[in-house]
Amino acid sequence: MRPSQNHDPAGGSPYVHQPAWAQAPCDSLQYELFFADRFLSVRALAFPSCQFVSAWMFDGGAADLCASYEPLVNTHPGRPGLYAHNQNLSFELGAGGGRIRISSLGHGDFDVVLEETISSVWRVPLGDLVVHQPLLKATVSHGGESCTGTGYAKRYTFEKDTQHTYWRFITGPAGEGPEASWLWTAEAAFDLAKYDYFKLALANGTVLTAEQPGSWHRDRKAHGRVNGVAHRVEIEDLGRIERLVNGPGTNLKLSLAFCRMTLKAGEVEYRSYALNEIACGSHS
Repeated sequence: MRPSQNHDPAGGSPYVHQPAWAQAPCDSLQYELFFADRFLSVRALAFPSCQFVSAWMFDGGAADLCASYEPLVNTHPGRPGLYAHNQNLSFELGAGGGRIRISSLGHGDFDVVLEETISSVWRVPLGDLVVHQPLLKATVSHGGESCTGTGYAKRYTFEKDTQHTYWRFITGPAGEGPEASWLWTAEAAFDLAKYDYFKLALANGTVLTAEQPGSWHRDRKAHGRVNGVAHRVEIEDLGRIERLVNGPGTNLKLSLAFCRMTLKAGEVEYRSYALNEIACGSHS
């Protein structure tokens, strides 16, 4: 696996590999993988009061693969990367990518091989580091079949518990083929700190960012002005999964949908698919 291209406006240490799991009080990891009109999503959360992992897919309809409060256990302490598992999920992620395994009681086993291409790093309002990885290369094997696609990953950790949070998030491919780009955009609040962005990763590794203030969300739409060009995203749900994460001091609702997406960049229009994630609640 070749090293991913790194972007770090925060000026910190360059990204090398996923850090070990739950080394900070709050940890979040997600992988959103697209295979034409099929989709696979993996999510892991760690708070002081509880851990929660889940996976779901869309293949003609939304299907729940697993949801568990069983904590992930680090399997190789001291080894660089993220190596952790429970009964449903296993992560083996080192420099350049790695593997995720999903064990679903109702749908069998899934084996996912990942290759990182871009790692975009910056800091959120609380000063913690967040890593975004668009244009992942992904191969999933299940039931004797394999397919290849593209995807996106996000990892962030908080040293300070935010208590209350809210966000809207959209991500997905823009265009098709080797020159396709990748969109990810969010509007969020961490306690009372407002946060928003609108990003495009190009196939050559360039990451474009909307001017500030220059991005916002409105229900099933998102807007951003990138290099002086107005970009507008519209999504339409195809299938949705909802999660309630509960623990002492934690009450977080996650709503996740696989969607049709239309991205308009000036006079150019792209049609593809996207993940839409909406969350609100509290955690500690």
